[in-house]
Amino acid sequence: FDCVKSCTASDGNVYRQPQQHLVERTRAFYIMGDFGLALPFGWELDGNMGYRYVRTSVHGEGMMTFTAVTKTDSYDPARPGAAGGAVTNSVSQPVAIDATSHDFLPIYNLALWLVPDRLVARYNHARAVARPPVADLLPSGTCRYDATLQDTNPGAAQGCSGTIGNPALRAQTNGNQNLSVEYYPKRDTLFSVAVFRQEGKVGPAVPRGANNVPLAGGAGLVDPTTGAALGALDFNYSLWQNGAATTRKGLELGTKTAFTFLPWFLRYTGVDANYTRLRSATSAENVVDLLTGTPLPPARESKYSYNWAVWYDDGRLSARVAVQAVASYFTCIAGCGQLGVNDYTAVGVSATRFPYNPGSPNFRDASRFIDGKISYKWKPNIEFFIEGRNLGNATTSNSQADFAPFAAGTPNLLDYAYAGRRIMVGVNFRTM
Repeated sequence: FDCVKSCTASDGNVYRQPQQHLVERTRAFYIMGDFGLALPFGWELDGNMGYRYVRTSVHGEGMMTFTAVTKTDSYDPARPGAAGGAVTNSVSQPVAIDATSHDFLPIYNLALWLVPDRLVARYNHARAVARPPVADLLPSGTCRYDATLQDTNPGAAQGCSGTIGNPALRAQTNGNQNLSVEYYPKRDTLFSVAVFRQEGKVGPAVPRGANNVPLAGGAGLVDPTTGAALGALDFNYSLWQNGAATTRKGLELGTKTAFTFLPWFLRYTGVDANYTRLRSATSAENVVDLLTGTPLPPARESKYSYNWAVWYDDGRLSARVAVQAVASYFTCIAGCGQLGVNDYTAVGVSATRFPYNPGSPNFRDASRFIDGKISYKWKPNIEFFIEGRNLGNATTSNSQADFAPFAAGTPNLLDYAYAGRRIMVGVNFRTM
């Protein structure tokens, strides 16, 4: 393992190996308080409020590689690929990132019991943040400049592979509000109706094409052939950036009940279910199909999702069958933030060169999965079980839905994946 992080080269010097790492340190402080009030008409008001301060420090290193293809004196424009006409050189260098963020996160919770232990209205208001993943922060990738293409195809003469990390990427931030009414007709039954509003402050990380801009994190890199600073050169590449902040509204219906009133073994059965509906109220972007101008829904937003489960539990034998389903959702317009696709210039896409050849919207298709589990508690600390995942042999796929179909009613399928059905048999031991 002597060459994992650094290695002695043939010239006798020690050099760092290509690597990338990131350390994220979070410090938080919070204060909270609870209260309860007795109101007229037998109503009761309970609640709490709190304030959290979070300081997050990030330090990491990515690896940027630059490859330069330069012409030699024997270069022949009529035969650009001829041997000896060009020479290729590469240089790799770690690029460090350091960033610190401060977040102030208040939260308020209220519960108004209109009928004690039966009917309650709840309200929640909070500010929430979601940190970007490590891969979206580190400026790592391979960029290439090919002088042999500069005259014949300048758009392809320079560019970078993959999506380059962005150290300046901000955490996604929302202001969330929830209002629900819950009814407990008896101890084993719940009905609930909830509405919620998620007001976007800072949008999520999305890959976006960046045209004619300096190389991300390349201020310290130089062209290995000319010695020119790469920070002064413009490139086309895909970069992680904060997308549009969207305000979403939703409705959720839920119920849980145990059929304790039924006879025989049926008194040990029950049902849990919920249904959620989403709709975006506002968005800073208006993305449309490039061919027809049809408005497209917000990215990664399903119109609905639902879950339901039927279960049995008598204290020793338990069984459960659960169904989870989610509607299709729009993901991106081909080629999804990557350069080299000649889209029209529009929101969410990047045009790099002529001729235009606009892509079509991509969608993650609707899916539904069925899982089940049966367990038997032989002794208080020994339990046998058999569990099945994806019992319906469901698949996942991406397509272009009703856009650019093969034929009427036949969507253009982009990929089709089947992860298989999984059956697990085992035993759980618990120490008493």
